[in-house]
Amino acid sequence: TTGADSTTALGYMAMNEAGEFSEGNTALGAESQRFSSSSECFYNTSVGTGSLYKGGGSWNNMFGVNAGYGLTGGSHQNCGFGFNSVSFDGNSISDSCNGFGNNTLAQADNCQSCCAFGTNSQTNGINSSNNSSFGNDSLTNLDGGNNNTTMGYSSVSNYYLNESNNIIIGNLGTTGDSGIIRIGNTG
Repeated sequence: TTGADSTTALGYMAMNEAGEFSEGNTALGAESQRFSSSSECFYNTSVGTGSLYKGGGSWNNMFGVNAGYGLTGGSHQNCGFGFNSVSFDGNSISDSCNGFGNNTLAQADNCQSCCAFGTNSQTNGINSSNNSSFGNDSLTNLDGGNNNTTMGYSSVSNYYLNESNNIIIGNLGTTGDSGIIRIGNTG
């Protein structure tokens, strides 16, 4: 179907409940942007079954099954490529987050300006901001930390709470790190 406000949907129940505050959206795939009437939704692109399922705010681009699934009206300028990327099961508000790989930023609730590259990178990105992770399974458990840069497979898998302001390359990190640089493993 094509809406009066430059809105295009293709797929079973895609944009099924597009409301009057929905404009310039493109939804391709079953149940893509299904509940876009629940809030203001402008200029979103979603490709894949269940992508941007809950509507998704504005200027979001999601490609993959369930990509951006839980993003709601307060979410802006997010980009996800891969199954369940930049997603959340509840009602999530996230801004300027980018996930490239399956399950990147999969729990991105109240996540701001985070970048995750690699399968399962930043899967638990709740209440976090300005984190960058590069590598499969990197920064997977962090909940609430900010300003971290990580690189390498499973790097920083030991962060669980508010670890912040760290640069970690090829190291698991240590719970409680703050303002630390770690490169490689010793021994």
